Amino acid sequence: MRNLFSLSLLSLSIGCLAGCEPKGQCSSDAECPAGTRCLVNHMCSAPEVKAAPPIVPPLTEIKKAKLFVAMTGQGQGQIISDPVGIACGATCTAEYPVGAQVKLSALPAAHSKLASWAGACTQDPCTLILNDAAQVTASFDRIHGAHAAPPKAAPKKEPQLCKSQCTELARACKIDCKNKNSFGSKRNSCTNECLAEEHRCKARAKC
Repeated sequence: MRNLFSLSLLSLSIGCLAGCEPKGQCSSDAECPAGTRCLVNHMCSAPEVKAAPPIVPPLTEIKKAKLFVAMTGQGQGQIISDPVGIACGATCTAEYPVGAQVKLSALPAAHSKLASWAGACTQDPCTLILNDAAQVTASFDRIHGAHAAPPKAAPKKEPQLCKSQCTELARACKIDCKNKNSFGSKRNSCTNECLAEEHRCKARAKC
């Protein structure tokens, strides 16, 4: 039995020398596992691992909130914002990303001053966080004593009357004196004033 076992080992060794590939080696791609190939050193390559494509997050739309600015009052001025967007009186509405911090500054005109803020903010400087649409109103007052001088009135022109018209005016004046003062010194004084005015009127008359 011992001799038969020795002969079997010898036969297997001779068979491997005749063309048996040691374990883990190859002579062609067919001898390698699926997805691998036989290299020049007669070793099967490692399985090819394909890299997963990069995960690109979906584009998300940036939500925005509108800011409305208005101005009231007897004074004048301008409102500007930081970040830029508002320059009211010209541009009084702008959009900003939701959650943005916006600072509004009031620039009063000459002879004007900022009176108050109202709406989304009530203090100066006006700073607010835009989580939704918001409205802010700035009120400007005129500075006391800075009113513009009223326009000068045109000189009053005397009506161009004829002497006959002066007489008619004097007659109406006398009747009015009679109605107001039925008798006494007041009536006489009023009548005398009518006569004096008639005289002055005829002196200016052009016809």
